[in-house]
Amino acid sequence: MDHKCEKCEKVYSTKYTLKKHICKSLMEDIKEYKCNSAKCDYKTIKKTDLSRHLKTCKYVELDILVKREIEHYLNEIATLRIQKECIEKERDNLSSLLQKEREKERDNLSSLLEKAMEKPTSVSNTTTTNIKGSNNNLQSVLANHEEYKKQVDPERIMSLDPSIVEKHFWLGQRGIAKLCVDHIIKTVDQEGKDKLLLCCTDPARKRFKYFDASNQVAEDNDIRHFTSLVSVPIKTVCRDVYDSILKKIEEDKRIEKDAFEMNRLDIKTTQAQKKLLEINDLSDDKRNHEYKNEMTVLLRNE
Repeated sequence: MDHKCEKCEKVYSTKYTLKKHICKSLMEDIKEYKCNSAKCDYKTIKKTDLSRHLKTCKYVELDILVKREIEHYLNEIATLRIQKECIEKERDNLSSLLQKEREKERDNLSSLLEKAMEKPTSVSNTTTTNIKGSNNNLQSVLANHEEYKKQVDPERIMSLDPSIVEKHFWLGQRGIAKLCVDHIIKTVDQEGKDKLLLCCTDPARKRFKYFDASNQVAEDNDIRHFTSLVSVPIKTVCRDVYDSILKKIEEDKRIEKDAFEMNRLDIKTTQAQKKLLEINDLSDDKRNHEYKNEMTVLLRNE
């Protein structure tokens, strides 16, 4: 006797084989629910069981954490890209300004270096008095004119250790004031006594004093005379330091792959450009207030 399946009309020779076929067909018709995580092998025919499983499955929790981290990382990258665009735009503007400054300094460098070597002359903001009375104490503080000339010699300043210059470079005008005091103004005479090329005797009005070529105490208002002698060689060595900083940054960029580190290098480039522009204003009375204020503090003679 033949046994026929009512669903698919297949014919089987025994009742057992027909029953086996029917069970298999029923299993295929049952919907199977799987865990949302590809790493989990959990399966069930009950939707409620799946819901219960999803609440405790460690793979599902891990997938959620990974997804959040990826979204956070993508947001960070988008933010960094925007910051990079802003930095590049600002860097281009600063580069343009620096190029103009370089061209200006290149045109004037020779003549300014020659002026720096000339004998100091009296200017409208400089007065002199004989070393008498209240000026006698300055003899124990100030170096003579020969030492002054030696210390402000452009070649000597341009031979300063670049690592020392770089340390002061990052502090802008205040750092350059410290560089001038520590490596130019402070000196030792032939008797081994500590001396200064000049000192501030009136901080409120920024009046400094030094010995001129006539063995007289000369007044250097707003430290203009000293600055006129040292500004060109200082700006020259600072520009060399700036170039070496940019070269090192570019070398680091070629081997660096991390987005955060690349952003840090771009920020460092912008900071270096700002510091160089600040230092280039050293001899500009309208823009060198930080330099003059720091010199007043460091050279105050009470």
